[in-house]
Amino acid sequence: MQSRRTFLKLIGLGGIALALPPYLSTLAQAPSQEIQSIYIRALLGHSPADNVLKLFRAAVDPVRNRVFVSGIMTPHIGILDANNEEWIGTVNSGFDDGNGLKYLYYDATNDWLFVFNSTNHILRTIDVAADSITGETRLENIGVGQFLPHGERNELYSVTGADDGFRIYDSQNLALIHSDTSMGNTLTSMELAPDGQTLYLLDALNPRIIHYDLNTRSPSQIIPIDLQRPRNFAYDSARNQFYIAVPPRFIAVVNAEGRTTNQLPIPADGQLQTSTYNPITNSIITVQTERPTEGRVEGVGGILRAYDASTLQQTSELRFGRKVHSVALNPQTGTLYLPNGDASVVWRISPQYDEAAAIRLGDSVEQVLLGQGGRYLFMNSRLGGNYLMRYDVMSGQLETFTAGTWPIPIRLNNNGTQLYILNFWDSTISLFDSSSLEHLGTYPTGLPPGSTDRLPDFALDEARQRALIGYPEFAQIVVWDINSHSPAATITVEGLEAGTNDGGPGNLHVQTAPDGGLFAYVAKTHTLLRYDNTYNLMGSGMRVPPITRNMPDLLYLDAELGRLFVGPHEFDIASNALSGRTLMEGIRIFYQDDAIYWANGVDGDQHFVVRLNRQTLATELRYNLGTIGQATPSYTYDPTSRSLYVGYMTQARVDVIAVEA
Repeated sequence: MQSRRTFLKLIGLGGIALALPPYLSTLAQAPSQEIQSIYIRALLGHSPADNVLKLFRAAVDPVRNRVFVSGIMTPHIGILDANNEEWIGTVNSGFDDGNGLKYLYYDATNDWLFVFNSTNHILRTIDVAADSITGETRLENIGVGQFLPHGERNELYSVTGADDGFRIYDSQNLALIHSDTSMGNTLTSMELAPDGQTLYLLDALNPRIIHYDLNTRSPSQIIPIDLQRPRNFAYDSARNQFYIAVPPRFIAVVNAEGRTTNQLPIPADGQLQTSTYNPITNSIITVQTERPTEGRVEGVGGILRAYDASTLQQTSELRFGRKVHSVALNPQTGTLYLPNGDASVVWRISPQYDEAAAIRLGDSVEQVLLGQGGRYLFMNSRLGGNYLMRYDVMSGQLETFTAGTWPIPIRLNNNGTQLYILNFWDSTISLFDSSSLEHLGTYPTGLPPGSTDRLPDFALDEARQRALIGYPEFAQIVVWDINSHSPAATITVEGLEAGTNDGGPGNLHVQTAPDGGLFAYVAKTHTLLRYDNTYNLMGSGMRVPPITRNMPDLLYLDAELGRLFVGPHEFDIASNALSGRTLMEGIRIFYQDDAIYWANGVDGDQHFVVRLNRQTLATELRYNLGTIGQATPSYTYDPTSRSLYVGYMTQARVDVIAVEA
């Protein structure tokens, strides 16, 4: 395997202190610190502010041939020029912390984009040309939901599973115009009739298709259908019929009278995510994810199948991506767009259905490590496209290279000469020379590829030439032999429920022990486990006081002083007990030297970094970083230059703070 390397140079940054960002404007006990920001997206040729991360939904502008794409972790909505397949900018959703499942709907007549954040139930209208929010409303008692804009009438229709099931809003300011409770609250899908005056609505619990007159604002016809729990439908105006998904078994062809005239079986090798109809190709489209086999996690590979709507015969099949859940259609060109958050791409599929082309979007900085005596800063971008970075602190040059899928965590050996990368989706470890970036090999960890998507932990024990990999999804720790590049043992973790799907990170933490054993911390039960050098559990585990915020790397070993820190709590290794001491401030330690520790913490929503006395654990210096958002920054320290590095995941930025002596 050869790594792909790209060289970029930051213009006008080297050695120059940038203006103090507003979130670092107050530095307690360090009022006049020099701060330099490394903008990774600028180095990659992108706008630093316009990041879109963990892609979620897409909406198509068929008039201007554009595609809008939202991300779960960032506020901006990406805009793709589909003619040239270039990202041409963003609009701001106004959700400043970025967090939320943001569904998109588009009105080509007025060039308005509608964003529904199902996390906080806020619906907004964005004037795309002005990049401004013109309307906002909060929707209560939300169940399922769909929105449909009608540009000619300046109206937005919604079915949300709320008590007033069907609603009409003014598209621009989102003032409620009308609500209708007569059709119940189990409407799940809408289609606009060709005359533009009638809506077709699908009722899932009471199976029927409702014709809704937009002029009289009342049902004009109710057509029962003989289907159990239909989920969504698409309308074929040429044949005046509906294609109604009834997962997991089939898609029904239903005529205008409500009679099922045919059924398209859904193949059992995948789980149906969505379906639609492409009028340009006269095709029924299904999007599925592969069912878990051979230990693989649920929803791994994407499957798109196209069927001739006249004969129901399959005409195409494509397999691509991971966890693909939605599709957006350009009805003028027949092109399909499928956002894929875990691959950081939008898949573009032409009307020929012959290729799934990946269009990259988004970058992240998820860890920062210093190697070669502080010369190089290593970073990884998992949610931002499965690549790694090495930044030359002296020259300002950035190199990118690849190892495998989902490269996290990354670790350096003790002298900083070798980089270890856990490609946790592939269940492999890649090794690189940190100076030459020579790829030294990629080796299996012993688990099937694609068998876990819960963030693992990873620790190196160079004295015994082994690595420890904590897999929370399996409730296991793999002991990996560095010399043979293969797994040597597997430990089942007591008290950790296998199959956990709460997302992490930080479900399971692992750390080496000076006597050749190891420590494991189970975050959910606040339990520290200790294993001897033959991997037998010593005792039944120790309860640790709850840690205010779970995050990666909560276990920190100070082998010289015989201490293990479980978050802020000091554990005395010799007595095998908590000492009763805690850090004066901070949640986890990330660096030590002869006299000090560096630790980071969170107070409410305020992040901070502290320098602590190594003996007394008292605070010597504190830097307030302000409100960061949902992703905890990553940290490292260079004692030679007395520089603190702070990596911000969603901004793809690293701040370098010059620390006072």
